[in-house]
This record gives sequence, structure tokens and C-alpha cells, in this order.
Amino acid sequence: MRSISNMSPLAALCYFMAVIGVVMFVRDLVIATVSLLFAVLFYVVGCGLKDIKSHVYTLIFFVLIAVLNPFFYHNGATVLFVLGDNPITLEAIVYGVASAEMVVAVIYWFRSFTEIMTSDKLLSLFGAVSPKFSLMLSMILRFVPLFSRQSKDVKNAQRALGMYKDDNIVDTVRVGARIFSGVSGWALENGIITADSMAARGYGAAKRTSFSLYRSKRSDVIFIIITAVMLAAVMFGAAFGTPFRFYPETVVPGDFFSLAMYATYALLCAASSLLEIHEVAKWKYLTSKI
Repeated sequence: MRSISNMSPLAALCYFMAVIGVVMFVRDLVIATVSLLFAVLFYVVGCGLKDIKSHVYTLIFFVLIAVLNPFFYHNGATVLFVLGDNPITLEAIVYGVASAEMVVAVIYWFRSFTEIMTSDKLLSLFGAVSPKFSLMLSMILRFVPLFSRQSKDVKNAQRALGMYKDDNIVDTVRVGARIFSGVSGWALENGIITADSMAARGYGAAKRTSFSLYRSKRSDVIFIIITAVMLAAVMFGAAFGTPFRFYPETVVPGDFFSLAMYATYALLCAASSLLEIHEVAKWKYLTSKI
């Protein structure tokens, strides 16, 4: 079985929709914890620890969500302490941690999604069904790094001209607004130029054919079927098992359906990391034989 990054775009899309959909719509602390652990593991295995700042910002975001929730919501029977007139309950803390884990897990899954599902894969996936949608989606994904790069260029140019100082908050806010205004104008102008260029080349004049470098193999079909079966098992467990209860007291379900749901979802989330680790180990083994 190939890794997720080497599978067909349809197989990768089905997998990410399954793991992200479950953690978003099943409010469960165990589900959120499992999803977060394997989302971070998959991203680190596939992309490494590049861009440490983004990981630090995500950790700060996680702490803010988890810590602030019990200060605004005071439901729950287990009061840990009272801050002013506001009781801080264990249940509110658990709910805040679960919410933070869910949000950060979705962020990391989407980070891996953007690394794997490149614009050419999206074009090949949606090109035959909706060419306009696939073109618009690929252009949006393309403009995100271009917008960021142009912002850095404008900021460096203005810093070189001495237009603001790093330790001056007023100048920093002012130049940020100026950079955003300039880059927004650049993006609109670039979009108009792109549209005129496409019209000049006859885009939309007739029905277009589609070509794709990616072909679904037997392993891809098997992986899609396994993903669908495991997703159905998770949904079955969520429907018939005992739901995770946050209020008035936190209760972790221990019935058969709930435990089966946790095990199945953990295996589903772990599949991406296991396949990626197997691919890396196989590559290192083959290169060592050269």
C-alpha cells in the first residue's frame, strides 16, 4: 500500500474528508485527542519541523482556547475554585480542552491536506466534473503564497526606505495598513490581467477536454473502500453508542459501541502515519542498497 501523498487525488480526498469530518461533528474528548495526536504526527512525519513559528502560534492558540473557556462558561457540578464570583469547574476545563483539540486537529489535518493536494491534483480531480470550479480553486491556492510573498517584498522595501521603525507600534500599524492596501490593489490588478490573458487565448469559447497524470490503481480503490467501511463503523458507534457527556459531570463512555468507535477512528487516523513511515523506511532501505 502506497503512502497518502503517492495515492490518487480521489483516495487522498476521501481520507481527509473522513478524518476531518469525524472530529468536527462528533463532540468527544477521546475523538479530539486521538485526532490531534495523529494529525500532528502525520504532519511532522511528512513535512518535518519546518516553520517552527507556526507550531508555536498554534500551541498558543490551543492554550488560549483551553484556558479562556472556563472563565466564560461556568457550567458543571465539580467546582475547583471560585475566582471572584465566577466558579471554575472541571467540566468547563474539559470542554475547553476538547474544543481546543478539535480546532487544532482540523488545522493540522488541513496543513497536511494543502501539502499533499497540490493545485495539479485538484485540477485533475475536479477538472472533468467542473472545470471552472477547479480552475478557481487552483487560482485561489496559487494566490495565497503569492500574496504572502508580495507582502514581504513590500514590507522589506518600505523598511529599506526607512518609512517605519520596528519598535514603534503606531508606525507598525500604519505601515501594515499601507501594505495591505497596496497588496490588495496588486492582487486585483493581477486578477484582471489573468482574466484578460485567458480571454485572449480563447478560454471558455468551446468545451474543453481534460487530461490527468494521475490514475487510480487497485490499491487506491481498496484504500477508499477501507476508509468508507471504517467511517461507517465510526458513524455507527457514534449513533448507537453512549455519547461522551461533558455536563453536568464529565462521563467517558465505556460501552462496546463507543470503545469500538474509538479504536476504529484511532486506526483510521493512524493509517496515514503508518503508511508514510513505511514509505520513508522503504526508501531509506532501498537507497542503502545502492
